[in-house]
Amino acid sequence: MRDIFLVTGAIYGKAGTNGLLDPATRIQQTIDTAVSIKQHLPNAVIYLIEGGSQTLDLALRAKFLEYYTDILDFSYHPFIAFAHNQIDTTKQEITVIKGPCETFLLRETCKLLSVTDDDRIYKISGRYRLTDAFNPKEHHAARGKYLMLAKTDCLEYYSDPNSVTYSPYQYSTRLYSFCGSIINRAIENYNTMNERLLNLCGNLAAFGIGHE
Repeated sequence: MRDIFLVTGAIYGKAGTNGLLDPATRIQQTIDTAVSIKQHLPNAVIYLIEGGSQTLDLALRAKFLEYYTDILDFSYHPFIAFAHNQIDTTKQEITVIKGPCETFLLRETCKLLSVTDDDRIYKISGRYRLTDAFNPKEHHAARGKYLMLAKTDCLEYYSDPNSVTYSPYQYSTRLYSFCGSIINRAIENYNTMNERLLNLCGNLAAFGIGHE
């Protein structure tokens, strides 16, 4: 059984910064994420899944590889490049593409993973760290299931029952895990979420993504 962490990140934004944070801060946060994982699970396999507006140079890759098992840099991919190019930074924040990009990164990464039914796959955002509240035994016990925080009430933006964005509740996706035995289901779920988010943005055709 292995503990496999998928750390999603976007070091560079269209204007150089990603949100309110500069690349140096993002880099340190991404390192801190891996360090916190190793503190709790020293034998964990940790993959950095990068989806920023530019690829990581060799020096930065070498720095990250001091802490990460490997790096999957999707910044070159047309899907990710298109998403970043659509942002008007004078009017929008990077969060408008976070959902489509993150579901794309996770779907494509899971397609590349070779796992056993006993492996546990964790998704954690690169801005966050594991704390002493993290209990791997709870995750290992959720065989054949996802494990995440209990659902909470939705944000006000999603609270209108007449809106296409309506949802009565929300789940936190900063950290969750699923069993290796359901990785194919996870891929299907990421694909569904990606398509729904693209439909919501009205950019399905422009992204070149069609329904199967």
